[in-house]
Amino acid sequence: MKRAWTVLALAVVAVAWTGCGSGGSDDGNPSDGGSSTVAASFVADEPAPAAGDVTLQEGSKSANTVSVLVNVTGVNDVYGASFDVEFDPTKVEYVGHSAGNVLESGSHKPQYLVGGSPGNGRIVVFASRVGAVAGVDVAGTGTLMRLSFRVKAEGSFPMAIEVPALLNDAATPTPITGLTWHAGSAVGVGS
Repeated sequence: MKRAWTVLALAVVAVAWTGCGSGGSDDGNPSDGGSSTVAASFVADEPAPAAGDVTLQEGSKSANTVSVLVNVTGVNDVYGASFDVEFDPTKVEYVGHSAGNVLESGSHKPQYLVGGSPGNGRIVVFASRVGAVAGVDVAGTGTLMRLSFRVKAEGSFPMAIEVPALLNDAATPTPITGLTWHAGSAVGVGS
């Protein structure tokens, strides 16, 4: 029980500290992109992740909206994650998030919080299993969660991951060491 309260307290502090605002949850299928003059995609900084990598990868896409997968490769004892994603808000807009398959292991219902200042180009992401359950061993590559973005212009727009932490299932979850985090770029191509 102490673990759940600690993780929840960290999430509340992280979201409150960065200010108000959040994106809604969606089903991870960016089908509501609306009319646009660009077709969206995402180019990963690390297209072939190795063990110990946490990467942003392209998921589904529709019109000017792309789903970005937050993938974990070859990491044991994953209980949660916390990180910020920075982007150019004049070119890219955060539109929502949805579950992946890592934290849901064993039919678990994890907690997802995404807040921060999307209109200013920064989202604060927190995802965690809840309660006295074990962390998940990710043997290959698994998806922690999906983040959806709308691309508003032609060009390539780098995203950055800041203050990343993948957390273990210790009584007080602590960051897993020895990981490499890789972001990527949202891309808009004239359609």
